Amino acid sequence: MPAGLRCAAFDTKVVSPRLPGSAAKAIDKRLRAAGAVRACEPKTFFVHGKADGLAEGELDAARAWARALPVSAAPATA
Repeated sequence: MPAGLRCAAFDTKVVSPRLPGSAAKAIDKRLRAAGAVRACEPKTFFVHGKADGLAEGELDAARAWARALPVSAAPATA
């Protein structure tokens, strides 16, 4: 991985049952250990299940999260 590559990690979790842990945080940690620079905090979006789609309000939250990501292709400085 090129040094300074910007990264953004996200995951999905089911609304119920609420389970502990965050794949997004684990992904973020591994990316940064490999030399990437965090573009934003890891984010979790909630779903109703494998085929039932995003929970209420999560599509808007995902769009807002994506719009806030840096758009520069230049490597970040740590």
